[in-house]
Amino acid sequence: MLLPVALAPPAARRLPLYSGGRDKDVLGEGAHAVVNEATGGAPAIGIVSASTSKVVDREASAFERRNWVRLTRLCNNRCTFCLDSDAQDGTMEPSDEIRERIRKGRADGATRLILSGGEPTVHPDFLEFVALGKSLGYRRIQTVTNGRMFSYGGFAKRALDAGLGEVTFSIHGHTAELHDTLVGVHGAFAQETKGIRSVLRDGRAIVNIDVVLNRRNVPQLREMLEFFLRLGVREFDLLQIIPFGRAFSEYKDDLFYDLHENFPHVQRALELKTVPGIHIWTNRFPVAHLEGHEELIQDPHKLFDEVRGREEIFEAYLSQGRELPCRSPDRCPHCYLDPYCSTFFATNERIGGERVAVLRHDCSAGTPRPEAALPTTDAIWLRAAGWQDLETSLLARFPDAAVWVELADAAGAREEIDGRRIDRIVVSRPEDVAIAVATGVREVVIELNARTAVALFESRPTAPVVLWLRGRDALSRTLENDVDLRAFFERLGPSPVPTEGIPACLAGPLAREMPRAVDLSALRGDGKIDLYGFTDAFITDAYRAKSLRCRECVHDRNCSGLPINHVRAFGFRQIEPIRAS
Repeated sequence: MLLPVALAPPAARRLPLYSGGRDKDVLGEGAHAVVNEATGGAPAIGIVSASTSKVVDREASAFERRNWVRLTRLCNNRCTFCLDSDAQDGTMEPSDEIRERIRKGRADGATRLILSGGEPTVHPDFLEFVALGKSLGYRRIQTVTNGRMFSYGGFAKRALDAGLGEVTFSIHGHTAELHDTLVGVHGAFAQETKGIRSVLRDGRAIVNIDVVLNRRNVPQLREMLEFFLRLGVREFDLLQIIPFGRAFSEYKDDLFYDLHENFPHVQRALELKTVPGIHIWTNRFPVAHLEGHEELIQDPHKLFDEVRGREEIFEAYLSQGRELPCRSPDRCPHCYLDPYCSTFFATNERIGGERVAVLRHDCSAGTPRPEAALPTTDAIWLRAAGWQDLETSLLARFPDAAVWVELADAAGAREEIDGRRIDRIVVSRPEDVAIAVATGVREVVIELNARTAVALFESRPTAPVVLWLRGRDALSRTLENDVDLRAFFERLGPSPVPTEGIPACLAGPLAREMPRAVDLSALRGDGKIDLYGFTDAFITDAYRAKSLRCRECVHDRNCSGLPINHVRAFGFRQIEPIRAS
């Protein structure tokens, strides 16, 4: 049994550390590790490289409330890879409707206005829309553009005078031959680079570049980035081509490429991440192919933008049963959203007919609506700040379900609630473990984090303890709270108790998967999936990743890998496949 910890472990302190591990050649003054004195100097958190620090510094932008407003359904380019081609009909959105959407977004709390298309800058009222956003108090007004309008005399200055604060130029080659071929317009490269120079020369707006990676430009990606670095661009977003629009219907064989074969080209480009002042982001890039650059994995909260852009087709599926037009066996393997969609459809199937393993309710959200349609379940998981905060109305609706209780503070916890025996108590603080064990519940689930890790080193756990790795919603919170699992288990040895959510290659033979929970926040009152609640729960609960090396592991089929933000923080290096021999 894990013994109670009389005092909280000493506060973590940040010390410079050379690890000899990944990024060893780029650890500068900003590189550090959190070292806890109670662990005898062993890293409790892990290495944060200079490149990771850049990502953490920019993390707040992923949580920023954005208002994407489409201005046009037309474009003066004809990009071979255009994923918006299915939505383009050659029209402008009505100006009155655009103004209303801009006002509504601000009233709803959005702080960033993004003007998009088609090509947004060809709308005759583009400058007016920028000025309106500025007058309404948006923190930043951004546009995503092919940049050609910015080459015309005075346009860049007028846009910046109106309040444009960020310009994302979509450019896909460093020569006229390459870029013009991909965008289908002779002279587009000359116009766009002139526009980029104009905005850079003015100096008032952030300038960044989107590059759609495809078969034609990937071999020259490093040279592309170096070309734009010489122009003065310092921020790059590398977008993996995905199977939508014209890219898949007309140019599939010309644009899609083998990632294994071409990754050395991507690797050469990503090495530039260590250059001071440079920011490289990836967008829709398959996670497993970023081993060695895990801090560049796209922030999972960008999934909200993906869902927002496809809300109409998801809602048509939920309300009318209309199949997603993009879902097919030959397309989905090329798509970054495949893990999300697979979980979405599996969850929809479970709540539509089968029993769900666990139904979870955050009691801070109040009493669930009594008339809400809920799936049948094997277990009810109640989350609360403390024992007195538990909201138990769900227990009466599911008299045969097991009862799980998660408490931020376990003081006062007992074996029963409302006459029902509690099957497991989940805690995240070492001082709560003894309280939970003393209740006599069947299992006490301990979140494995930097604080509980110290207690586990002091007193090895025994039954009824289970160790659990929680998924977290942010890279910064993962770095603050999680441990380097390989270092932890190398010191502890194979876990003497069951673990949940930790691969067997790390925890040992008692590793098992946490039963998949469906959060009430992911369900609407009619029992169907709430898209945004589901996406939020997906990020913390279901969004996990494995190394390409995991294909060699005997546990591959039954292992979901590590939480995505844990991978972003500590890398795939923790994982070592268990081979049959």
